[in-house]
Amino acid sequence: MSPGNGVETDTINIRLDPPDKAGSHEHIRTKSPLARKVNRSPNMPGPSNPFLFVNETSKSPSYKVGYRPDVRSHIRKHVARGLNKRKHSHGEQQVELASGEAGMQLMGNSTGVYDPQSSPTLYCKACGSYVNSSFSQSPPTNEYHMHTRNQMWRALLRLSPREVLGSGRIDPFLTSAETPDATTHELMDLAVNYLIPGLMPDDHPNRSLSLTSTSSRTWVSAAFELPCLFNAMLVACSLERDFLRNSTVEIESSFILSKKLLVIQKLNEFISDPKNAARDEVLLTILILASHEAVDAKEEPNKPFNSPLKTMQWLNMYGNCTYAPTHMKALYDIVNSRGGLEVIKLPCMAEMIVLGDTISALNTFSKPTFAPIRVHEAYIALAMEWAKTSPHLPSQVLATSFSRYSEYGISEPLLEILEPLGVTTWAISYHLQGRPAGLTIGEMGRTRTALMKRLLLLPTAEELRVEIGIDVAPLPLPNLYECCRITAFIFSVAVTFPIPNTFDVLQHYVQLLKAAIEDSDVMSCDNVMVSEIMLWILTLGGIAALDKPERVWFVEQLSRAKEKLNISWYDATRVFETYLWLESACGAGGLLLWEESKALVSME
Repeated sequence: MSPGNGVETDTINIRLDPPDKAGSHEHIRTKSPLARKVNRSPNMPGPSNPFLFVNETSKSPSYKVGYRPDVRSHIRKHVARGLNKRKHSHGEQQVELASGEAGMQLMGNSTGVYDPQSSPTLYCKACGSYVNSSFSQSPPTNEYHMHTRNQMWRALLRLSPREVLGSGRIDPFLTSAETPDATTHELMDLAVNYLIPGLMPDDHPNRSLSLTSTSSRTWVSAAFELPCLFNAMLVACSLERDFLRNSTVEIESSFILSKKLLVIQKLNEFISDPKNAARDEVLLTILILASHEAVDAKEEPNKPFNSPLKTMQWLNMYGNCTYAPTHMKALYDIVNSRGGLEVIKLPCMAEMIVLGDTISALNTFSKPTFAPIRVHEAYIALAMEWAKTSPHLPSQVLATSFSRYSEYGISEPLLEILEPLGVTTWAISYHLQGRPAGLTIGEMGRTRTALMKRLLLLPTAEELRVEIGIDVAPLPLPNLYECCRITAFIFSVAVTFPIPNTFDVLQHYVQLLKAAIEDSDVMSCDNVMVSEIMLWILTLGGIAALDKPERVWFVEQLSRAKEKLNISWYDATRVFETYLWLESACGAGGLLLWEESKALVSME
């Protein structure tokens, strides 16, 4: 009896009979809230049911923690069911459950509830290689390390990451026609609780954390009825699991390839009936296949910006995804044959198509295939209203200076992107500081996607001249339209829409920005207002040019702009905040660029 708490504690002894030494025993001592002796055969598969853990987290006021008669009765029933399934007549293995130390590593596979014969996937702690469940001698990675056959070696092995990601949880009510196994249960658990809610997070600030998201419920329910969608989800979740474990994805693994073939087979069977070809579930299946043809989640080693919210909507994994043209055309034809994105009824399905289309267009420097959707435009309006009316916020200054440059080519369509981009940046900063009454993750994610879509659809200065037949600004003044449009791309990739590997994208826009500045001859203008906005443009362009050939040119031009304004770094950041700036993301890279420009001036 432990003093003061009125709960009995016993000592647990676990005696295991190794197959090669029937007469010798090894012991492990640990503690547990309850004690019970269980007789088992040494030939009975240990990992299936080594321990029975009892949940004592009831909030009922009448519940008595550690009330032993009830728990013992539950244990007896559980053990009796196991004994009825596994009749044996071998020697006895004695297990006494009781209170002891919590550091014991002898654990069973939690998936044994639905498959008593399964055993855990184990990896050697010494070399990290796989050791199969029969503990046969597997090839060691080091000649000085061998895998022993002794059953007590289980205590020195670590479980598969499956027990960490997904927690080995199962769905006892799984109704899919597919045969459920440990991997299927684990991957569907990832889909319900991680993948789908992460891609399309709910935007309700007071939603209970215990509730499954709307998109998860509807997508998974649809997958249970449609084998092609079910297997497509297994493909996506398997790659997501690999990414969570190793930050890499194995597109060419045998599991992924076999599942993709199965998806195509089941999809062809399903759409052989013309009535099924235009269903939302078919669109979702095609989108999943298209999104996982080329997934590059590698980050460049030296990032110029410290981007926030990189994992929101799984941009850290899918941010560099590009679609094969054939898949995008098939998706576009099906959507158009049904009347467009607005008629899709599956929750968040239209948003997913727009998000994927936006990411692909950003990485291929092309125009998006699909037009914006009304729901996204509503989120931009919501963000703008939040910035004006929230009583908890200080005065908003981000992006307020752009309206002064209408005579320099900053048109109304460009302002409709730059000003909401400033509000979104403000909302991100508010979220990072943990302040209340801000936009939710779902609202920020949808707003930034809508703004990136607008920016991608915005015509270039050359397109305006060709299509409209006029210049974008009066001739006597420098034209800043193209410079601000390109800088908005750089800032979006750095702060509001951060993709995992920015090198190629930023290289493209840095080259365009350098050409636009040279073509506009804006650096010859001595106007203070022009010099201020050029200081911001050159700073963001110079940060993005890190490790690129254009870096030296931006440092030189920044030195000229600084000389005109005679400004310090602290005062410069105050100016930047009236355009587009986030100190936590841009400050370190900007200060490094500023010091380089100082060094250049001192050398001259």
